[in-house]
Amino acid sequence: MNREKYNKVISICQLAPDLLIFPQGDRTEIGEKGVNLSGGQKARMAIARAVYNDSDIYVFDDPLSALDAYVGMNLFNQVFNNYLKDKTIIISTHALQYISNFDRIYYIKQGQIQFTGEPKDIENQQFYQEFKATQENRQHDKAEDEHHEKKEVKERTQEHQIVKKGEINQKDGEKISFKLFMSFIIYSGGIIFLVQLAVTNIIWQVSQIYREYYLAMWSSQKNITRNENNRKIFYFILWNCSSLL
Repeated sequence: MNREKYNKVISICQLAPDLLIFPQGDRTEIGEKGVNLSGGQKARMAIARAVYNDSDIYVFDDPLSALDAYVGMNLFNQVFNNYLKDKTIIISTHALQYISNFDRIYYIKQGQIQFTGEPKDIENQQFYQEFKATQENRQHDKAEDEHHEKKEVKERTQEHQIVKKGEINQKDGEKISFKLFMSFIIYSGGIIFLVQLAVTNIIWQVSQIYREYYLAMWSSQKNITRNENNRKIFYFILWNCSSLL
């Protein structure tokens, strides 16, 4: 294996950060059909394998669809525009933002070629105009979502801690007051509920301890008389009842 070439392919295919988080790095075993990889990792790994083989002709079927915009742009520039610039590359893709980098474009719709030409010839095509309008709408919606998200975060940080019938503010470093502690108990169900909860928990813990103790004692005895056997049956039933708790 050419280690220098291998490291170069790993770098340009944006796989270096992924290898750092894999349990055994590049020696991590990949499950059937890449079951332990994300969609983006599968795509980048498939591209890396193809690039490392150093072929004269490459055919890629929508290789950038599973990648986010930043990673996809970096990979496209470093792999297709740079590393494979002297190779013949055929790419099927819906990512029309990359078409300015191609020498020849074929637009296929419903199994038929609707357009063929160079990137400069595509500007006036209806399908490209629709794509640009869709991209602008997506960017506008994304900007609005980010604005609303920032507004919600700001509002949440300004909200006070409210406990049903009252408002209780707690300053950083201040000790919890008895009043606040009692409010927590009341709104949790009251003292009676907490006592019942504590008693139930104690009973459960005792039953678990008894169950383990009885199982150890029962398994350690070899010769059992009739009377002891009846007593053991009784304890066995009791042990099963404790298991239901």
